[in-house]
Amino acid sequence: MRVSTRGGVIAELAVVAGMGLIAVTALVVLVVLGVRWFSGQPREHASDLNITAALQNTGTFTDTRDSKTYKTVEIGGKVWMAQNLNYKPDSGRSWCYDNNLYNCTKYGRLYDWNTALTVCPAGWRLSSIYDWDNLLLAIDGKRKSHVNESDQFFAWDGVGNKLKSKKGWKSLQDSSSGNGTDDFGFTAVPGGVLLHADGSFDRLGAYANWWTATEFDDGKAAWRYVNYFRDLAVERFDDKGNGFSARCVADSGGGNGNPFDSDERKKNETLTQTDVEQREKAADEKIAKLSDYFKDSRDGRIYRTVKINKARWMAENLNYKTPVGSWCYGDADSNCVKYGRLYEWSAAKTSCPAGWHLPSREEWNDLGKAVGGKIRPVEETGTVDWMEVGIKLKAKIDFNGGGGADTYGFSALPGGFRDIDDRFNKIGTRTYWWTADAYRRNSAYFRFLIYDNGRFDGYLVENALFRNNGLSVRCVENSR
Repeated sequence: MRVSTRGGVIAELAVVAGMGLIAVTALVVLVVLGVRWFSGQPREHASDLNITAALQNTGTFTDTRDSKTYKTVEIGGKVWMAQNLNYKPDSGRSWCYDNNLYNCTKYGRLYDWNTALTVCPAGWRLSSIYDWDNLLLAIDGKRKSHVNESDQFFAWDGVGNKLKSKKGWKSLQDSSSGNGTDDFGFTAVPGGVLLHADGSFDRLGAYANWWTATEFDDGKAAWRYVNYFRDLAVERFDDKGNGFSARCVADSGGGNGNPFDSDERKKNETLTQTDVEQREKAADEKIAKLSDYFKDSRDGRIYRTVKINKARWMAENLNYKTPVGSWCYGDADSNCVKYGRLYEWSAAKTSCPAGWHLPSREEWNDLGKAVGGKIRPVEETGTVDWMEVGIKLKAKIDFNGGGGADTYGFSALPGGFRDIDDRFNKIGTRTYWWTADAYRRNSAYFRFLIYDNGRFDGYLVENALFRNNGLSVRCVENSR
């Protein structure tokens, strides 16, 4: 799946070679995605922090496997290693830059993604994109869409210098320093990368690249980087075979609480089976009362609908076969029956039956507000996340074996998507819907829900994506 925001190491190197100091990223999602995902409540922003006090939240940790000691720092309620990991595992793939042990001592080891997932010591784990977003928010980062002559990408502004070490970074072309201020003791060092494509080492002294624990698909995973010439932390997805650094986060004490571990939820977990059954029966009866039905005269299909506030929505994904530009997930008719069809944006724009239409961004926002969501705008891009709505909109079953409360009968099901390379992904864990609004010339806005067994379960997220990806459609009735 590719969105208009991210890309790979090789693509960027090619552009950097041709354009000097312009950092470029190719376009990808984030469902992923993700763009703006958080595990654990983001705490204070840097504007509210006393930096001296922040630096006092430091310590050390000794890895019992090899007796190496690492500096640690707490930022935004999470405890991070303040150095790149330098543990050589018994299996997997890892390297010292240029195969020089000195570089491992100075910069930590480089790992392919599968190895990076397993190398953090007991009590620690490889940081996820949620951990990184929490960190960057805590130091007052601003997530923005960046555009240059050939690309557009997402990055966090005003954070690169705060993360970078005070020495060791390459100078800029005007001879000014590429070093950072290391305001929070994170001490990012420019450890470079091993490129899987040709096995070469590159970017020592110029880039700090870190794997995250968040997978994109079978071949790619999410990573973050800072470089010597821009005050950014850039979001990327790339080849799992590349060698990047690893930063570990403590399993506990790092603000990773599940927001749904409320007193009400804990009380529900103690209910007897009879209580559970009675509650589910009442929920089913409520959904039945909210529901109405609509028959599509084009093919005779009948859809359940539900009125939420003043808008009537289809309570199922559309399953109308357009002349071009729509598919069943995995080309299996049974998935169309269960999840509806997946549509390119141009097909989605005309797919709804007479009297209905593809909802706009504003109508999706109205839905988020109507179900009691809390808005978290990303002002720099104009995109909007709605918090505390995902569980209310999800069907009670089928999200990775779990589900939501389906409070309003919207009954969102995880139908996955079809990417521009004709691959189907994420059925059972994610659902994506087009909006009627274009983003740029080749992309459009969409909304999505995911299953992640944590904070992001509650979000209805907006992002932009290439128009020829295949996403689901929910139609809304025309105003009368």
